[in-house]
Amino acid sequence: MKVLKIINICLILAIIFVLSSFFYAHAYDLKGHKLNTDYVLTFVPYFEFTDLTIEHFNNSVNSWNNAAGKRLMSISGERHYTTGYWKDDDKHYIYKEVRTDIDYVGRTKYFYSAWNSKILKSADILINSRYSFANSQREDRYDTWSVFIHEAGHAAGLAHTNLDDFNVVMKEGIKKIFLRRNLHSDDISGIKYLY
Repeated sequence: MKVLKIINICLILAIIFVLSSFFYAHAYDLKGHKLNTDYVLTFVPYFEFTDLTIEHFNNSVNSWNNAAGKRLMSISGERHYTTGYWKDDDKHYIYKEVRTDIDYVGRTKYFYSAWNSKILKSADILINSRYSFANSQREDRYDTWSVFIHEAGHAAGLAHTNLDDFNVVMKEGIKKIFLRRNLHSDDISGIKYLY
């Protein structure tokens, strides 16, 4: 009788555990790819970005690297002069272009490895200067850091979260005057899961 009672208690606890993990599922979503950890994906910024913007790009990739516990991405000291976002050329560019055909303030394009469609070989990020940007919180501008850290999260393999909390970096959409520069626990859980 005592053994049966213990088995029943264990069974009830197991059911509670399974149900609680079902209802408290993670909110992050994955893109279905990840970076090749044999090398660091190094983004080369467009030459018109200011030194402060480059510093913000560095802060963004370092946030993701620290959360992952490994160096996944970096920002090159070089600059590029290429236009025509995007190019499948095995380079990792950050573009700054006016794109009226794209309704997003930022966009990431991925290129997959020929030998493994789940591993990226390169990625290009667009900062769409059709919109007004600033390196600070301004009522009439988008914060470049907030846009870039979100796009770098896509490059690392994260999709948009389904959380309603607008403080999550991987929440879809960004608003003017709003700073979203620090990774949320959901962003950190997602990158830790991947790497």
